[in-house]
Amino acid sequence: MTHHMTLKPRPFALIAQGRKTIELRLYDEKRKAVNTGDTIIFINAETSETISAEVKALHLFSSFEELYKNLPLEKCGYTPEEIPSASHRDMEEYYPMEKQQNYGVVGLEIEPRQREMKTLYLIGGTMGVGKTTVCREMHKLLPNSVFLDGDWCWDAAPFTVTDETKAMVMDNICHLLNNFIRCSAYENIIFCWVMHQQEIIDEILQNLDTAEINVKCISLTCCENTLKERLEADISANLRTSDVTERSVARLPLYESLNTRKVTTDGKTPFDIAGEIIVS
Repeated sequence: MTHHMTLKPRPFALIAQGRKTIELRLYDEKRKAVNTGDTIIFINAETSETISAEVKALHLFSSFEELYKNLPLEKCGYTPEEIPSASHRDMEEYYPMEKQQNYGVVGLEIEPRQREMKTLYLIGGTMGVGKTTVCREMHKLLPNSVFLDGDWCWDAAPFTVTDETKAMVMDNICHLLNNFIRCSAYENIIFCWVMHQQEIIDEILQNLDTAEINVKCISLTCCENTLKERLEADISANLRTSDVTERSVARLPLYESLNTRKVTTDGKTPFDIAGEIIVS
């Protein structure tokens, strides 16, 4: 069985580095469904990146005070320097004593899966920021890669936006991405779309089989002047209609609030941007 749990960046990084091998949680109904041998997908709360780990053991206690007395704190995310001052009260910020008394607590002993995993790149950005061009460069650089532009799943004339067509394009996108994920021929899956709202990213991820893959969520950004220059060049070349500039500029600030890694495209070549994303 696969479970999903969200983590702040620091504990997420410690698990990724193999330095935190016990995740502390309330033993509530959600955690009672976890068994040895299950898979946990940990999700970085700020970037939406994921790590897959196997559950090796469950350590049950009546409270975090009891847990702290019995489990090695260096495996629970504390550094050697932090251990002398570590206190079970640290966990009360997340789980008040009343909840600990009602449910008990658990230390989930985990082991990150070490085998090579596929990587899914979700590349978002407003119109004209350079998504498609950068993704084509990534497609050239990454081995065994496949590239999907979300616009290809909704290339209709006339282009109409209704609840029905929005549901259709989301179904198209997730169906294709899941097929790429399941196909053994591909190691790297590159997807780009505007994705200017967190709920769009969340809906895509919720409908994908991400249990055995790494996910990197990236938002491409640039300054307003750069964006206008690029769009004006496209309009002059009859690649875009004249109304795109106002719509695209209006979306530019929306990306700052997303749980994605921001990569600026100002003053960089598509090749350089692609390399920056790949090595991140």
